[in-house]
Amino acid sequence: MRILLADNDKATLGLLEKQLIDRSHTVYPAASETSAWTQLRSDPVDIVICDLRIGGINGLELCEKIRKTQFENYIYFILISSQKPLNDAGAALETGIDDYIVKPVDRDLLIRKIEEKLGGVEN
Repeated sequence: MRILLADNDKATLGLLEKQLIDRSHTVYPAASETSAWTQLRSDPVDIVICDLRIGGINGLELCEKIRKTQFENYIYFILISSQKPLNDAGAALETGIDDYIVKPVDRDLLIRKIEEKLGGVEN
């Protein structure tokens, strides 16, 4: 599975990247919206896992931008945030997010969501 991981917190980015690589996923880390968007435009992915606050714009705006762009395949979008619960869950759903996970991210929960929603397909 090709996964774009967008988070401006380098510790979270590194930890999640390692955990996903350990599960044989191809991971493209991005520390900003600009680098995330550049990656998506050059080599689309299957999943975006994005923090609510990534710098430049927020994760909801990135999701909305993805949904308004014609990509060859549907990109599954998981929003992560330390907000419990998400302040405006209705707005989040309207932007097109597929799932939401509270930080700190539970590795097993994240892997289960990826495998359940995308049929357990690996790289």
